Amino acid sequence: MPSRIIRESCRTSPSLDQLSDGAERLWWRLITIADDHGRFDADPRVVEGNAFPLKIGRLKLSTIEKWLAELTTDSPDGNLPLVILYEVSGRRYGFIPSWFKHQRRRESKPKFPAPEEGTLVNPKQVAAFRRNPPPLP
Repeated sequence: MPSRIIRESCRTSPSLDQLSDGAERLWWRLITIADDHGRFDADPRVVEGNAFPLKIGRLKLSTIEKWLAELTTDSPDGNLPLVILYEVSGRRYGFIPSWFKHQRRRESKPKFPAPEEGTLVNPKQVAAFRRNPPPLP
C-alpha cells in the first residue's frame, strides 16, 4: 500500500470539525484502506475488518453505519461530503471526492468501480455530485 499524505490543513477543516470522534477516527482509517483512486468497499462488515481489525466483534455494525452516515452528510461549506456511497451490482462502495486534491496521482487501475458506474445511495448527494463533480484522475 502506498504512503498517504496528511496535510496540516486538516486541523482547521470545517468538514472534519463537524464529525463525532468515532466518525473522524473512521475517516483517517478510510484514508489508509482506499485504493489509489479514493475508492473502497463500503460494506460495514468489510469496513470493520479493514479499518478496525483489532476491534472485530467489539464494534457494532450499526456504529460503523452511523459513522459512515456522518461522513456522507453535506459539507458545511456547500461542497461535496467527505465520502460518497454508491452501489454497483448490489455491492456498496465508497468514494472520497477530495482524494486527488490531497493525494498524489499514481498510475494504477482502480480496485473498485467508479461512482459514475453505479447509483448514489444518498439522494441528497446526487444534486451536489452533479453540481460539483470531483476531478477525474
